[in-house]
Amino acid sequence: AYIMSSSGTTGAKKWMPLQGYGLEYWVPVEKKLLNLTPRDKILSTRSPAFDAHISELLRAFSSGATLYLMGSNNRR
Repeated sequence: AYIMSSSGTTGAKKWMPLQGYGLEYWVPVEKKLLNLTPRDKILSTRSPAFDAHISELLRAFSSGATLYLMGSNNRR
């Protein structure tokens, strides 16, 4: 098990317990649930500075899909 700390949007520290599943579990499950194939296109809407951006990268790289990066001018 893991404990993750996040300040979220409030700025107040929060601690969240997580189950001990790593990327070796998560990546194949996401690929199967989303039925991703090399023919798919994925739009990355998150800033590369945001840690959740890695999920978009891994979805594309694990399935062979094309990853499109949204420009910072188009993000809100």
